Amino acid sequence: MRALDVIAAGQWLRDVNKVDARQMFVMGDSQGGWTVLRAFTDDPFLSGHMKGLYRGGIAAYPGCFSHGTPTAPTLSPYTAPVIVFTGGKDTATPIAECPKRVLASAAQWHHYPDQTHGWDAANRGAAGLPVDGECGKAMNVYNPFAVCRSHAATDDMRRHIRSFVENLTAKPSS
Repeated sequence: MRALDVIAAGQWLRDVNKVDARQMFVMGDSQGGWTVLRAFTDDPFLSGHMKGLYRGGIAAYPGCFSHGTPTAPTLSPYTAPVIVFTGGKDTATPIAECPKRVLASAAQWHHYPDQTHGWDAANRGAAGLPVDGECGKAMNVYNPFAVCRSHAATDDMRRHIRSFVENLTAKPSS
């Protein structure tokens, strides 16, 4: 259903608001990162709606378990360029759950070995300045994973995202 929401949002932006699909990207983190990977997967149903709808996708610390089952559907190959960011100390969406093809199919993959889940978290709320190196636990009773802010990883990720978007929007779409 999340992938269908991505399709519906893109169609609405394109058809109702006349947004140029060559300028649209989808970004998600955690479960939203999984949604980006799934939406761009070359699947007979999804790809028929996704091709040409977005220029690319950005997935930060995605869940990427993929077994080709209804509860863990296939991820990859992708119908448009996708950039993926993962953390080596992420216990919420561990990289060990990612089949090699999921990351190898991405246009870019950046791995931060010392980062937990949510290294870009606004750990002092939307109105406060985030504190570098501050760690907390997610409010998840089933998996109270660590979330540690890293200015360096956040800045690096943003630099890669900017470059990814600029490079794609500078090229004619295929």
